[in-house]
Amino acid sequence: MSSIEDEKALEDDNTSNAIDDRKRRIEEIRRKKNVIDRQLETICKKKTYRPPKKMKHEPKPPAPLETVVRGCGLKDFVKAKENLRGINQKSPLEKEIDKLVQRGEFELAEILSDKLSEDREEERREEQRSTLASMEAVKKSEGETKGKRKKKIQWGFEIKERWETKGAM
Repeated sequence: MSSIEDEKALEDDNTSNAIDDRKRRIEEIRRKKNVIDRQLETICKKKTYRPPKKMKHEPKPPAPLETVVRGCGLKDFVKAKENLRGINQKSPLEKEIDKLVQRGEFELAEILSDKLSEDREEERREEQRSTLASMEAVKKSEGETKGKRKKKIQWGFEIKERWETKGAM
C-alpha cells in the first residue's frame, strides 16, 4: 500500500510543480513585457518633437507683390507665366548697380535700384494684363462656339431615333 500512496504523492507533487512552473513562467513573461513597455515609452517620448507655438496675436505682413496687385484685380494672374521664364541673366542696369556698389556710390545705386524695381513691377502688371486679356478672349470664343452648336429639335421622328439608338447598341 505504501507504493500506491507514494505514487499518489508523486503525482500530486508533479501537478503542483507543473502549476508552480506555469505561474513562474507567467510572472517572468509579465515582467519582461513591463520592461519592454517601459523601454518603448521612453523611446517614443524621445522621438516626439513639438515645434514651439506661434503667438496668435502676431499679424503676418502681406507680401509686397500681393499688396500691389490687390488694387488692380489681377491677383489670380500674378505668377501666370513663371514656368516660361527660364534663367534670368543680369540686365545692364543690374550690372551698373553692382559696379556702383563696388565703387561705394550707394545713393546713385539706390536710385537705380528703385528704377529697376519700378520697371520690373510694370513688366509684371503688363504680363498680368495680357494674361487676363487672353483668358477673356478664350472665354469669348468658347461662348461663340456654344452658340454655333446645333440645337436638338424638340420634335422628331420616333422611328428614326429608335433606329439610331438600336444602331448604337
